[in-house]
Amino acid sequence: MVITDEVYQNNVYSDELQFESVRSILNTMPNKIKDSLELVSANSISKGLFGECGLRGSYMEVHNFDKFALNELYKLRPIEISPNSIG
Repeated sequence: MVITDEVYQNNVYSDELQFESVRSILNTMPNKIKDSLELVSANSISKGLFGECGLRGSYMEVHNFDKFALNELYKLRPIEISPNSIG
């Protein structure tokens, strides 16, 4: 399993460099790896370019998880729900 934090993907300050997501790299790998490696890609909308600190919004994408693991993630979702606060 690979867990990747891609929150600051827009903060590349060089014209010569470009952000590449782990998912895009995974898609270039041989099928044996691409179709079996479990990937969690975490991202946020509260760490963008406009300084949205205090507003909480995040998400994760999961790939190649089996149904049991996905069901466990779905069970955890209601626990995490809380109101946003500006502070």
